[in-house]
Amino acid sequence: MQDSDEDIVGRVQRGNRELFHVLFERHHDRIAAYVRRSLGDVEEARDAVAEVFVRAYQGVDTFDLSAGTRYLTYLYTIAHNLLTDRWRRQGDTGDAEDSGQTEEIADGARLPLEQMLRREMIERVRQSIAKLPPDHQQIIHLAFDRDLSSADIMQIMNKSSITAVTSHLHRAMKRLKIVLERDGYFLDSASKGGDSAWQTRTQNASGNS
Repeated sequence: MQDSDEDIVGRVQRGNRELFHVLFERHHDRIAAYVRRSLGDVEEARDAVAEVFVRAYQGVDTFDLSAGTRYLTYLYTIAHNLLTDRWRRQGDTGDAEDSGQTEEIADGARLPLEQMLRREMIERVRQSIAKLPPDHQQIIHLAFDRDLSSADIMQIMNKSSITAVTSHLHRAMKRLKIVLERDGYFLDSASKGGDSAWQTRTQNASGNS
């Protein structure tokens, strides 16, 4: 049974600095995927991911193990703050309005044609997400990571409550639906009933840690 992130952080804080590479290897790909989806540009994303882990290493002694925060949540918070700073410098700020809808990525084995169509659908959804305000993009990307609970997302995005997370996600999905429809892409019957699907997602997530 592998050591938890928090166990490893404790050993790093006690002087075993080389163990930080375990945290890097364990979480690099998921943080990189989040940053890459948010930034789009591969080179810029690579630099940003490197900066996330540099900040994490430099601040490892400030991580409070007694607070009960998961280290994964801490890493996502660093990434979120870094992305927010970049968008702020570029003058690109998020907004919030309307209220929600959803798109669920489904399951299991598919026929080759179905797989091809599904990949095309996912790519079109990703392109539409990229047209949303940054804060909407981030909450959607975070919500698709099933290792993150609503409580984690609340902390990462500095929300006041889980209700605020659910409300923001609701608005973001509504905006996504508008963009998809504007681009001539209409959600199929399998993705309708999105509000309930996302409510199930966030309700389930809020019970995870």
